[in-house]
Amino acid sequence: MSKMRWLVLSFLLMCLSLKSLANYNVLNRYRLMDDRFKTMKLLNPYGHDFFLDLSGYGNLKILDIVDEAKAVNSMKVSQIEKYNNAVLFVKKYMDTEYFLKANLSVGVPLFSFWALGTKFVPDFRSDINIGSNISINYENDRLTPETILKYVNGVPDEIKDAIVARFNSYSGGDDLINDDVCTDAGIPLGATCDALKGNAFFPSDLTLPSVGAFIKADAKTGLLLNFFRRKFFGYLNLYWRLQYDFLIRKSVESIAWNGKIWDTGNTIPRKSSIGTDFKIGHQFNHFSILGMVEDVELTSMSKVSKLNENKNPVYRLHLDSKLKYSSFGLTPFVGIHKRQGYRIKEGLYGGADIGFYFWQDKISCQFRGMLDSEHFTPLWRIKLWVVLLEYSVKLPIAKKVDEIKTSTLHSLNLRVFF
Repeated sequence: MSKMRWLVLSFLLMCLSLKSLANYNVLNRYRLMDDRFKTMKLLNPYGHDFFLDLSGYGNLKILDIVDEAKAVNSMKVSQIEKYNNAVLFVKKYMDTEYFLKANLSVGVPLFSFWALGTKFVPDFRSDINIGSNISINYENDRLTPETILKYVNGVPDEIKDAIVARFNSYSGGDDLINDDVCTDAGIPLGATCDALKGNAFFPSDLTLPSVGAFIKADAKTGLLLNFFRRKFFGYLNLYWRLQYDFLIRKSVESIAWNGKIWDTGNTIPRKSSIGTDFKIGHQFNHFSILGMVEDVELTSMSKVSKLNENKNPVYRLHLDSKLKYSSFGLTPFVGIHKRQGYRIKEGLYGGADIGFYFWQDKISCQFRGMLDSEHFTPLWRIKLWVVLLEYSVKLPIAKKVDEIKTSTLHSLNLRVFF
């Protein structure tokens, strides 16, 4: 117990002592926040049951941001006034970010069996996820033919090539897609070309903040095969996955004259693939350790696969010690997760679960305290036979990360067993 306590303390001190120095990236921040909430799922694993799980994570303020941007564009005022209102909007929310994600999971247990001295426990699993991260901040990139494309989304590659070729012909406030661009790209003029216009505009003032948005939706279904052999345990998860995402930068002009932050355009990148997750762990006398790799793509089933979030597995290492006396339980834990796009120290976490368990854990109540480099997270959970309800809130302990204000994030999870 003494070694475990010192290990937890070391991890927590490491989280607090490391500082952030990298530039802000709205996609990488989504990856980090998503993996942190997946860690919370890891700490409350599904059993071998029929279950329905509904979860929501993040900050509902993101919906107000989207609506307020639409309101700027819908005002019945002159174009100049819309532009001035858009400037006020981005300055009001400057250096802020807003994350939101919803998840639906379903599990169906299949028949267990023994083979080669190992117990196999298969389950059918399906998951649907949709999430977004929005930031309002200054862009450090100089405007070039390459960087201008971050303001364009959901259009054919031929349009993007034509925009790059005509880069020097634009001035501040110009629609990036016009008749000349359509002609160069081989797009028919008239209704087809007009449908592409009015979504992206050439920035006139790079000293103003702009709005970055990343949205991701995915669904996956497949077979999860748990295995248990002596003190070893783990699973192999093989699944089919369908993904959609888009990444866009909105200038002040786009907010003023279009107003849609979540504007996917006419073409949404999507990808179908076969993937796998793998976990293996070992139970020692007083603690257990496990390693995981998730989101490993085995093969792509799509001809077009130009996703922003692409072939990027996450690696995990987790250590915990379960201590129980009568109906009381204490579980200190530490761990780390790492994916391309964020730093090692940002994946560090540690904390402890404290709970009371009755009737073979059919009724229980738990409290968790958890710490990472940016938040302290208290969590409350109650389980009553076939229903589990969990609420947590991520409270900032760091004022800013990469010059962006750290926000408070809420989580609500409802799980029903059949």
